[in-house]
Amino acid sequence: MPFPDHPPQMFTTRATRTGHKSSSIVSEVSVFDFWGYQAELGLLRSYAKVTCRLKQDLNLRAARPSTCLVRISLQERSLCVPLFENPKTLQAQRFQSDSAEIFMNGIASPSAMELADITTTPVVLIMGINFSPEITGIAPYTSALARGLRVRAFDVRVLTSHPHYPEWRVRPGYGKWSTSEIVGNVPVDRKLHYVPKSPKGVKRLLSEVSFGLRLLIAPWDNPDVVVLISPALFSCALVSLRARFGSNRPAMNIWVQDLYSLGLSETGSGGTCVTKFVTWVEKQTLNSADGVVVIHDRFASYVTNVLGVDAERVRVVRNWTHLEATSPLDPSQTRGQHGWSEAETVVLHAGNMGVKQGLDNVLSAARLADEQGACVRFVLLGNGSEKAGLIARGADIKRLQFIDSLDDVGFQSALGAADILLVNELPGVSEMAVPSKLTSYFNAHRPVLAATDPKGVTALEIAAAAGGVVVQAGDPQALLDAVVELSLDRARAAALGANGFRYRKEVLGEDAALDRYALWIRGLASLGGRKRGRPLPIATRGNL
Repeated sequence: MPFPDHPPQMFTTRATRTGHKSSSIVSEVSVFDFWGYQAELGLLRSYAKVTCRLKQDLNLRAARPSTCLVRISLQERSLCVPLFENPKTLQAQRFQSDSAEIFMNGIASPSAMELADITTTPVVLIMGINFSPEITGIAPYTSALARGLRVRAFDVRVLTSHPHYPEWRVRPGYGKWSTSEIVGNVPVDRKLHYVPKSPKGVKRLLSEVSFGLRLLIAPWDNPDVVVLISPALFSCALVSLRARFGSNRPAMNIWVQDLYSLGLSETGSGGTCVTKFVTWVEKQTLNSADGVVVIHDRFASYVTNVLGVDAERVRVVRNWTHLEATSPLDPSQTRGQHGWSEAETVVLHAGNMGVKQGLDNVLSAARLADEQGACVRFVLLGNGSEKAGLIARGADIKRLQFIDSLDDVGFQSALGAADILLVNELPGVSEMAVPSKLTSYFNAHRPVLAATDPKGVTALEIAAAAGGVVVQAGDPQALLDAVVELSLDRARAAALGANGFRYRKEVLGEDAALDRYALWIRGLASLGGRKRGRPLPIATRGNL
């Protein structure tokens, strides 16, 4: 089927809102009739024919003062779409994006969500252990989701902990039993929980359980949807009990950033009994949810095929780049600040320094660089549970440097000033997580070097972006050799950096991801009389 490439035509009609005190107010409402929706976060350039017959299919319903409700009939089906009164605002564009998602999935696709009854503002409670002002890990994504839903006319509130990651200590100025504040126009309630200095084994479990107990007894204020963030899995498990069996039963969505059961099997931590128990908890918790959002197709496969979650209740929403898209920076000033000479190749690993990063491999590569006289500097930027041990073990290595966590500006400047950006994973880690640092790396116009399983999800992501080089995890000489090769081939390094940035713009855009998430949450909020554990309803219905 040939796909035309001409731009869409936009038709504007005037219609009077009814059922409202201001019934005489006339609103401009834009309705689209064209070939060429671009969908799926830029991954697909396919097109679908969309026809909106204005005379028969445009209806305005009474709504909140800021919105109107439009019905658009498509292929003999009906779709409800919210629009703000001013069609020139970004909301009109979101209508296009949200609709495109439904069109690309097919009107009767079981993976799409119903956009029913949206004449009221959905009330959403987000509960996660990490939130702003933490700047690494999953906190930037949870914070962006809260802000994004707020902008998209959701009533959003957050229950979270005091900032403590990746240092694993509560930051100065925080630490009261309970505090409330406004962050990015979102009400945020913080609860004190147990934060261990070494978050391993039983201490990590106690930390998550203590946070879960705080959430369990905290006021929820009757939300339509609760969004739980995993990690922390055991907090989610406790909270899910209230969501399922409490007097007010909101729809429940779990956002999976890491897979605990897969992580235990890949890292070898915990025995057989522990792995079986964690797998059981993860399976029961995810299967109790009305919706499960995962960050990669591989995660979706594991969640459905291994943990048994119905595929119709699983949605993939990729993590996005939370840094602003920038042009290549002049690195000279930043390199001078950090003591990096122009002659040496700077290999920067940014983010958490934990067990699954396996950063002793980087120490070994830096020691080899000392022995072989390579003009290379390995830099570990950030904090984490393993940092103190890494500093002690690397004290005698000349070509190794540690830098504490930086703010967003300093972080972005450091990425842009480095020559190569490094992902390092413990041997055996291949499916449990998608490194969040990749989204920031691709934003920096720099080549990515990954020491990881060549068949794992990290390698797959780098290959999809054509933005870097992959070497086997746990092989420090292969890591050093790849650094030297990239340093000698500047044209290739530049091309890889450009590819990564293009992938960031086309695939990892924040607005498109948040539009996709908002559509999913709105569908959950519209569920009425649902039976838990049953598939979510189809995306359309015949009449409003």
